[in-house]
Amino acid sequence: MPRNKLSHHLIALVLGVTVASIAGCGSSGASGQRPAIVQIDVSWVRLFQNLGDLKSNSDVAVEGSIVGISDHTSNLTPPLVGTPFTDFQFQVSVVIYGPKSRLGTGVTILLHQTGASSGGQIVEVSDDPLFTIGEKAVLFLHEYSPGRYFVVGGPSGRFNVSATGLVLPINDEGITMRPTPESDFIASVKAAWAKSRHKLDVARIRARPQRSINCCRRGQPSVASFVVR
Repeated sequence: MPRNKLSHHLIALVLGVTVASIAGCGSSGASGQRPAIVQIDVSWVRLFQNLGDLKSNSDVAVEGSIVGISDHTSNLTPPLVGTPFTDFQFQVSVVIYGPKSRLGTGVTILLHQTGASSGGQIVEVSDDPLFTIGEKAVLFLHEYSPGRYFVVGGPSGRFNVSATGLVLPINDEGITMRPTPESDFIASVKAAWAKSRHKLDVARIRARPQRSINCCRRGQPSVASFVVR
């Protein structure tokens, strides 16, 4: 199962896991209850503050939309066993950069994210909420296996694209910017590639001997705790 191969890519150390039930969640829908939301508080290995650093640690930057779900953790009943996950289907509309990427317009890739929704429960990282079907985004990705990717730098490698075509980070933990038209943001990403090319080459040379043991340095969470909201 692909998720077994991901344990060393996604969360390096789960140091503490606590689940606490909170009453008074309210109700909605035919069942009279809304899903219980479990938020995972994580400490990210690295959050990126500028496009140059973000690109130098990514394999590819793409724009596209979430079009489906390929696989996910189905049992979210406490105590949780392992790290809940969802493999989303992401259809690429624009390859912004990717010097060695095989991706093209219309290609669908698998996007691995910590968190899942199943059986009336939602588990998600507090500052990196689950993707939703139809969501349009610009993502900076690492390909951990052919055709399978995760977002580099957690929330700092993820940008929402609004219905009016404006790009904005999902929160203020990474790059700070105002809503920016897609064309201007893409131009900024390409310009950042020109400025960071030498830095990228040097980083690759230095990192190559350590690649097998430094798999979590691209901004994956290192500490997690679970709290029901």
